[in-house]
Amino acid sequence: MPINYLIPYVPIKGHKDPDFREMSYGDSEWRGEALKNNVTSGSYLFFHTKIGNTKYITSYIVVERIVSSEDAQKDPNINCDGQYDDWLFIGNKINSKRLRKPIPLNKILANKLSLGIDFTDFDNGSRTELQVIASATRSHRQLTLDDVDMLISEIDKYQSNNKIENTSDVQYHLNFYDEGDEIIPFDEVHKIKESEIQKLIRKNPSIIGKGLKVVDYEKVLPDGDRLDLLLVNRHEGVKSFV
Repeated sequence: MPINYLIPYVPIKGHKDPDFREMSYGDSEWRGEALKNNVTSGSYLFFHTKIGNTKYITSYIVVERIVSSEDAQKDPNINCDGQYDDWLFIGNKINSKRLRKPIPLNKILANKLSLGIDFTDFDNGSRTELQVIASATRSHRQLTLDDVDMLISEIDKYQSNNKIENTSDVQYHLNFYDEGDEIIPFDEVHKIKESEIQKLIRKNPSIIGKGLKVVDYEKVLPDGDRLDLLLVNRHEGVKSFV
């Protein structure tokens, strides 16, 4: 039976591990060895990190295969930073997912897991929620099958809730980690609404052209037609219409 994990990470510019494009994760020394000995094909690895003052689960991979660093570096089909760790865990790209909307790993969600996190210090005001959760999830934590089912269910509900939008901190994290590219799992492309595309361009106009700035949106024209976006090139002064 596959063993599943909740794994912390810190985003580092120029070193993407976990890699959300390749759906892979590398680890070394005793932690990498422990994962290699326990993880099998079908294991779920959920990744979380600190964004602002909150912990967020940002992705998960369903392990397809495990490769040593030596073999990974010889494989021309493997191109990720994790290949230089002792062990590389490669996820199934169909079943693994990068979250368009990372889900908060807060007290409500944590209490639904089998981790047994003690929130007494938070309840009496001596520690923040972030401090309690960060302390309890500093190391890799094993998850039960019930934990996995619950997390997948909560993640799906959170992604489909149109009333929830990423905070500026979360959006900055996504852009920072991807060096300006918003990654949307290909199995969810058909679910993207026009309004979501508009919001993405409003927040990151550079994805359609360098030097662009949104100056107006949802503008009603004299003939009654609607202009979704009005952008201007801040360097050339040329206007673009979407």
